[in-house]
Amino acid sequence: IGGPIIVSVTLKDDKIIQIEVVSHNETKGVSENAIGTIISSIIENQTTDVDAVSGATITSKALMNAVKNALEKKE
Repeated sequence: IGGPIIVSVTLKDDKIIQIEVVSHNETKGVSENAIGTIISSIIENQTTDVDAVSGATITSKALMNAVKNALEKKE
């Protein structure tokens, strides 16, 4: 809802080791928890196909898509 989420994804040996949100316009408070949770899940599971955060589904999906797009550009 807030617009695009811009991320920087760091890989080492083809593994995701860091995801940084460069910019977003998501709702403060709700988005910070969701963003932290989704980033941790993506790094832990090494996939963007993780569960969305309840109450922040749109932010969760936007972040997953942003990371997926960043990974596709690195290929």
